[in-house]
Amino acid sequence: MVDQERLDVKGAARRLGLDDRTVERMARAQRIPAFKVGRRWRFRPDVIEDIREGRLAIKPALKEEGRK
Repeated sequence: MVDQERLDVKGAARRLGLDDRTVERMARAQRIPAFKVGRRWRFRPDVIEDIREGRLAIKPALKEEGRK
């Protein structure tokens, strides 16, 4: 697939109804499927659609050490 067929953080956030920073944090924490192209996160549109439609769950956040 060509990069044009991938979503960036803003596109994924818009489709999920979330803030850009939230989507980027979730990608970094591997809570949603994503990959990096250079320094930028990319998302498959079909996966984002599956999350939006409830066919794929977002992984729960893990507690970070030192946080309560």
